[in-house]
Amino acid sequence: MIPVILSGGSGSRLWPLSRKQYPKQFLALTSERTLFQQTLQRLNFEGMQSPIVVCNQEHRFIVKEQLEAIGLNIQGLLLEPFGRNTAPAIALTAMKLLAEGRDELLLILPADHVIADQQAFQQALKVAAQAAEMGELVLFGIPAHSPETGYGYIKCDLAVQGTLPEGSNRVLQFVEKPDLAAPANS
Repeated sequence: MIPVILSGGSGSRLWPLSRKQYPKQFLALTSERTLFQQTLQRLNFEGMQSPIVVCNQEHRFIVKEQLEAIGLNIQGLLLEPFGRNTAPAIALTAMKLLAEGRDELLLILPADHVIADQQAFQQALKVAAQAAEMGELVLFGIPAHSPETGYGYIKCDLAVQGTLPEGSNRVLQFVEKPDLAAPANS
């Protein structure tokens, strides 16, 4: 499995700490390591290849500095001339790998998530790999604790398991940034 770290962003969510030239993934918010560094270190276990990082040209030196600070090597750094959101970054990476004759599973990760339970993360990846090997497109989610208009949510069919691996559910719909009146579990 090849982890692909998406390290874009406009730096607007935590302004003035983060800004366009220094978005939140490059800040040490939850530990002595930055969110970007934590994401990379989280992937250091057997069965996981070294990552590919996708970032914009303006952040390439920050990425290299932060990699050097933790002594980590990556297998590739793809530079976007400007941010075009998630789908184009994933497509760029997949097309590059396919052009090289590679067809491994890709694990697409944002560079700014906090995951406290490493064991649960690795277990979720095992289940995801099983589903992906069956031809499924896999996404991860966490239970919502309250309505949130800044993020979307995943509506799952909890009643139908079918042929999916245990611990996974069929996605019915992704609801993009609902209003406060929309229930997260509907």
